[in-house]
Amino acid sequence: MGQLQTIVSRDVRALDACVVTVGSVHAGEARNIIPERCELKGTVRSRQPEARDAAEAGLRRLCEGVGLSFRAGCELAYRRGTPPIFNDAGMLQRTMGAISAQLGDVAFDYEPSMGGEDFALIAQMVPSFRLLVGSSQPGRSDKVHNPDYQPDERSIAFGTLALARTTVDLLS
Repeated sequence: MGQLQTIVSRDVRALDACVVTVGSVHAGEARNIIPERCELKGTVRSRQPEARDAAEAGLRRLCEGVGLSFRAGCELAYRRGTPPIFNDAGMLQRTMGAISAQLGDVAFDYEPSMGGEDFALIAQMVPSFRLLVGSSQPGRSDKVHNPDYQPDERSIAFGTLALARTTVDLLS
């Protein structure tokens, strides 16, 4: 499993962000019996298509090498998830202007994310933007996708106002 980490360091261009993560390992049931099979499940995330291609090729090469080295079978079921999401510059500029006009200087640009979002499929077809609405309660540091997350429900109104003003401006 340690070899998986060499994919990013050896196969992906140093300036391209890429993450290869194993999040699930299942093998055997008893502590004193070598299991017949081991299954790893994980994810590859990158914002560059070339890095995604390189990671897949690296995983296939490692799987083949492990199989040969240990005289064992190694299968790779590689399914591409959602692509990275990119904001359309024109849409983003208009959205930031609309939010500023409606709510003041509350919106800011954020660092690109490696998170997966199925909205990326729509963004590949039409000019789009991804609007993140801060919803943490004051004094709390928990984030979404966390069992302790406690959203500040006032953020719903904020997000609705931001999107409504953007929609009106885009349709005008």
